[in-house]
Amino acid sequence: MASEPVNVNEFQELDKQVLPKMYYDFYTGGAEDRFTLKENVEAFCRIILRPRVLANVSWIDMSTTVLGYKISAPIMIAPTSRHQLAHPEGLICLTRVSVKIGEFQTLSFYLLFQERWLLLEQQLHPTLYYNGIYIKFIEFTCNWS
Repeated sequence: MASEPVNVNEFQELDKQVLPKMYYDFYTGGAEDRFTLKENVEAFCRIILRPRVLANVSWIDMSTTVLGYKISAPIMIAPTSRHQLAHPEGLICLTRVSVKIGEFQTLSFYLLFQERWLLLEQQLHPTLYYNGIYIKFIEFTCNWS
């Protein structure tokens, strides 16, 4: 491995060294039959990047537009859970970074109440979205936020 990790596998090796086994297993284990995890890994294995050799790289713009907002790269942060297992500030840290670098982030419907208020303290960026879902009792759904 290089001095700095450059791919997901190298980050996972570092995670394995610093996270308690139970937390590492949670993050890398997938759910139920692990079908989606397996499909995602196989899909990434099919992607082949062909670098342009001797291309002018003095200025690179990877930005794109999502829902009318410019983001710094075509990478979006999906709603996930249990961030605090890896860092005490968990989701708050991730949101600060996504706002700072101008990346698209979707927050989970199931955020803890405390996390919601902490996120509101941040200067929210227009690329911070909320993953709402419909629950059987519409009053509960409407009052949840």
